[in-house]
Amino acid sequence: MTSVPNRKRRLLVSCQVFQREIRDCLSRIDCPVEVSFLPFGIHGESAEVARVAIQQAVDAADPSIHECVLVGYGLCNYGVRGLVARNLPLVIPRVHDCIGLLLGDRERYQGFCQNQTGTYFQTSGWVDAADVVPLASLDSGGFRAGAVNDLSLLIERYGEDNGRYLNSVLNGQRYRQHMYITSGVSEEDALIDRTRQRARQAGCSLQVERGTMRLLEALLAGPWDDDEFLRVPAGMQVDLAYDGRLLCWKEPIS
Repeated sequence: MTSVPNRKRRLLVSCQVFQREIRDCLSRIDCPVEVSFLPFGIHGESAEVARVAIQQAVDAADPSIHECVLVGYGLCNYGVRGLVARNLPLVIPRVHDCIGLLLGDRERYQGFCQNQTGTYFQTSGWVDAADVVPLASLDSGGFRAGAVNDLSLLIERYGEDNGRYLNSVLNGQRYRQHMYITSGVSEEDALIDRTRQRARQAGCSLQVERGTMRLLEALLAGPWDDDEFLRVPAGMQVDLAYDGRLLCWKEPIS
């Protein structure tokens, strides 16, 4: 009887914000994926802190048992910029952050940001970690009232959503509404209720917007369409793209 070789698995390195969604996705897909979660909000400290943490997790991949590394981050304060695919290729979604990933595409997210200004976006993971980020970023990131509070600088350092939130805090502004992005995870009604309570406490209305796990499931199982995912060959480095694709790869600088 001929023995069948063990099938190599994929390694997912992801922000903990997707813990509920990834658990659901893994129950539906037919491919082996090993998951390594990184603490929620590391990209709220600095791009370098995030890059180092993600790179360490990526480097833990073993070519003898892994076929590729899936990165469960978007731009996220540019924490993926500079990542190097050591011995295995990387796959990264072309989205701004977790909100864009769960909305299903970056254009939809950009539309909300442009047409519904003053919106504080939340997902299941944001609700779960409400006491950790983004307010904790004010301490760990070195921002205080009266410190550097230029919006463009905050967005560059913390990402689109976190940057706008921090700008509103530092300048005494308030959001007009909270928006919860659904994903179909268990106990979501309770998560929405918690979001509604937080919105009420902040004097904001709550809008519930239908999200999707389509991109997250595609990240785990494929296929990886070039318009939605960056595939980085082994030995190459992640860089920013300025043509709407958000990310590209290049040869690392020696």
